[in-house]
Amino acid sequence: MQIKLKVYSILREVFESSSIVVEIAEEGILADLITELEKKYGNAFLLKTGRTLAQVLKDRFDLFLNRQRIRLPEDSRLQLKNNDEIVILQPVGGG
Repeated sequence: MQIKLKVYSILREVFESSSIVVEIAEEGILADLITELEKKYGNAFLLKTGRTLAQVLKDRFDLFLNRQRIRLPEDSRLQLKNNDEIVILQPVGGG
């Protein structure tokens, strides 16, 4: 099945696009999507940031599934559907 991702900040640089489509198995869950992202982009992300993609998604980014906030690792087992859209944002900090 296809999952649409919209990404910003450093992920846009690593994915070389602000919007990508990721194929995962039917009956896939959020953890499957993250595993697929690690396979495809994990090395590039690690080289660019010195951190693993999976860890940064959990600790430093906000994720939204069809406009609803999701959290890692709590929602890792969340069932995905074909053409779901996930937006990944880095929270804005300031001082």
